[in-house]
Amino acid sequence: RLEGVTVADVMDTQPVWVPGDTTVLQAQDEFFLRYRWPWFPVADPISGRFLGLLHQSRVDGAVEEGRPALSVSDVVDACLLALDAPVAVEVAETDLLDETAAGDDEGVKSPETALW
Repeated sequence: RLEGVTVADVMDTQPVWVPGDTTVLQAQDEFFLRYRWPWFPVADPISGRFLGLLHQSRVDGAVEEGRPALSVSDVVDACLLALDAPVAVEVAETDLLDETAAGDDEGVKSPETALW
C-alpha cells in the first residue's frame, strides 16, 4: 500500500492506445519505436471497445513475414477478447479513485488492470 499516493498521482489522464485499424507497420513505427514499450492496448477507433493487447513480437513477426499492411486488430492477444461491454478509451480520474476507495488498490499496478 502506498500511503498518501492517489491514483491521480500515478496514472496518465490520456493513456496511449493503438486504434484497431492501424497497420502493423504503422504500429511498429509510431508506437513501438517511439515509446519503446513491449505492448499497447488496442481499441476500436469508433466505438472505443477494447480489442486486446498488442505485443511487439506479434507486430515484428507480421512485418518480417512480409505482411506490413495487416491490421493490428488481426494480431492482438486474443486472451482478453471476452470483454462484452464497451470500454472508454479515456478513463475518468474519479472512476479510478472510486475503485481504489472501494478496496481495489491492487488494480493500479499496471496499465491493463488500471485502464481496463
